[in-house]
Amino acid sequence: MSAIVKNRKVDLECRAFNPEWEKYFFTERFGQAQCLICLKTVAVLREYNMRRHWETQHQASSFASMFAAERKEAIVKLSGNLQKSTPLFRKQTDY
Repeated sequence: MSAIVKNRKVDLECRAFNPEWEKYFFTERFGQAQCLICLKTVAVLREYNMRRHWETQHQASSFASMFAAERKEAIVKLSGNLQKSTPLFRKQTDY
């Protein structure tokens, strides 16, 4: 008899956002990881995906040359901007 191979379901693996991933300028929004710089989301919550996005999209930006304290300030500022812009989009769609 042959063994039946089941496909893995990524969404069933119960992955959680790790706060250490903020070093790649990501935050958790609605169960997904969202980049604070370009506002794109990453499909799977894995460090590899966050790091790959950072290295391919933002490594040459001014954010890469920041020190730890500057980086934390930028993360707080960008996440605040994201929080402010979210109600703006909700009001427009609540007709």
